[in-house]
Amino acid sequence: FDLYTSLLGQVTNSKLPLKSRFTNSSLIINIPPGRQNFDKQQYVSSMLSLIDFAMDAGLIKLIFISTTSVYGKQSGIVTNSSKLMPCTESGIAHKEIEEYLSINYPNKSKILRPSGLVGPNDDGSLRHPIYSLCRKTDIANGYDPVNLVHQSDLIQAITALLVSDTNNIAYNLASLEHPNREDYYTWCAKQLKLPNPEFSIDTNDRQFGKLIDATDTYVELAIEPKYASPFAMLEL
Repeated sequence: FDLYTSLLGQVTNSKLPLKSRFTNSSLIINIPPGRQNFDKQQYVSSMLSLIDFAMDAGLIKLIFISTTSVYGKQSGIVTNSSKLMPCTESGIAHKEIEEYLSINYPNKSKILRPSGLVGPNDDGSLRHPIYSLCRKTDIANGYDPVNLVHQSDLIQAITALLVSDTNNIAYNLASLEHPNREDYYTWCAKQLKLPNPEFSIDTNDRQFGKLIDATDTYVELAIEPKYASPFAMLEL
């Protein structure tokens, strides 16, 4: 967030040449809020100021990387057109920014809502939820579907939005297969020789949480996911 504040300070100073870089250009905004000391009002206000500044400078297209947390805790299949029902401060903030773009810049904005991101870190290691889950016990919602997307498919979707015109404004992004969390992460731990994550016993016969459906996204963007199954995501 400090990096974002520094960038905003440069961008909003009209005397700097950075302003001209927005003219006839495209901008990808991927600035997630910090996990600590998150101020929703400040975050939203700063992001909207950056968006307005870029648009006023002559931006052609803006791609905003949002989050599936805008859907909240609703259950069942969630499509690109599902109702937004955020229940966290971050989810609410992203919903406000999405709505601002939809109302004020509908013809210049695109929104991507990626699921949990998997892919290589800067140090060459693998970014994957199993590395934190393997150290946990009594994990809830083991029967809920896994919602992950690989970094390669996120980049592929961003590229498609940059080079083509699409009808809709907001797009989900996730793998096409959704195994349940307990089966999948237990399998991941075995493959990577990590401790098994320990899930709590589910009292429901079949609990079904939120399943992020990105089928329409891949069809409209005319791309094929490189990682259609999360079981293929352990390879760097």
